[in-house]
Amino acid sequence: MWCISPKGSRCTGPSPRVRSADPASAGDQAQPAKMAVPANKIRGGRRMTLLFCHRKMRSRLPLWTGLFAALFLAQLGWWGFVIWRAADELRDAQYAELQNTLLAAESRLPEGGSLDSREAAWQRLAAEYPQLAFNREAGLQISADALRAIESRRAGTRVMVLSESSLFAVLALLGFGLLIRTWKRERYLLLQQSNFLHAVTHELRSPLQSLRLAVETMRRRPERLERYSEHMLADLDRLGALVDNLLTTGRLEAEAFRAKIELGDLVTALHAELDRIERAHQLQAGRVQREFPNTLTARFDPSTLEPIVRNLVENALKYGGDAPIRVQLEQDGSEAVLAVEDQGRGLEASEIPHVFERFWRAGDEQVRTAPGTGLGLFLVQELARAQGARTRVSSPGRGHGARFEVRWGMS
Repeated sequence: MWCISPKGSRCTGPSPRVRSADPASAGDQAQPAKMAVPANKIRGGRRMTLLFCHRKMRSRLPLWTGLFAALFLAQLGWWGFVIWRAADELRDAQYAELQNTLLAAESRLPEGGSLDSREAAWQRLAAEYPQLAFNREAGLQISADALRAIESRRAGTRVMVLSESSLFAVLALLGFGLLIRTWKRERYLLLQQSNFLHAVTHELRSPLQSLRLAVETMRRRPERLERYSEHMLADLDRLGALVDNLLTTGRLEAEAFRAKIELGDLVTALHAELDRIERAHQLQAGRVQREFPNTLTARFDPSTLEPIVRNLVENALKYGGDAPIRVQLEQDGSEAVLAVEDQGRGLEASEIPHVFERFWRAGDEQVRTAPGTGLGLFLVQELARAQGARTRVSSPGRGHGARFEVRWGMS
């Protein structure tokens, strides 16, 4: 039994049926108990499960894989060496047999006779010894065809050994390479899952603590109700956004989301969404710089515009520092392009391929201070993809900001 649990903490194996100790209940439970697995097999299965599910065993997977690969290649080399040697021994045995045949044929030819008499005698014996040939200059000898046949069989065996061993070696190396790649991918996913759990814990705990503090303060000082109510609403909006992201992620993974695409004006819809974000975050005037045309029509799903714009702008606010954020809408050929550009930490070239991955965030969640769960940009890409739009990210490098784009078709 192999462990496939994503958390890697423990695995659940089959539990044995336990016969009830109460005689009164033995009537209903006696029949199922007859099919119970023997205890020794259950204990053995559990030991095997714990062996392969243990975190230390999985952490040593490259070591075990390398050991098994070395043993397999050694066995493969030994197999090739044995067959190679067997081909040489077979060639020597066949050559020795031909030598014996040659001696037997020589003994049947007249000794001391003339060359013509020996050739005439060979003509009568030639049908019995097809591997031999008579030459007037060299006399009786092994035929060139017989020698070529022996060498051809040995060469064919060597080619078989080289080709099959090479094929097995390549397949084995590919298999071990895929195993190591899967192991690395599992470790990466476990790290991302751990980061996500830390992030969600932080994102839930912070507003809840703030709400609790505000409620306790209002109980002691009712005159501060209006002041603290604004902070409470902001914390509730933060919790609501987190829950919306989680629910939308669940719908996308369950393939329960269906985009309702329609032709509409992006300019009007984006102004409304940005106004709502500025009020929710209490942003100062000029923090979000808008560069929109008077009108721009595209095919998009209006219900997805709010999470797309919100996650892009919140990402820019988190990593853009105090510098202004530029939100630009323009036409590029047959596409309407929404671009959100910040002047913050930027992205390294190695980070760009992972930006839209689920749960991915630069660094380690346990030491990160920026809020978030790693779902925002993932939702941006998936929601855009669901309606036929494209996403793109670019950055000049670390410390030079980043630019995120969503491209909708215009027809």
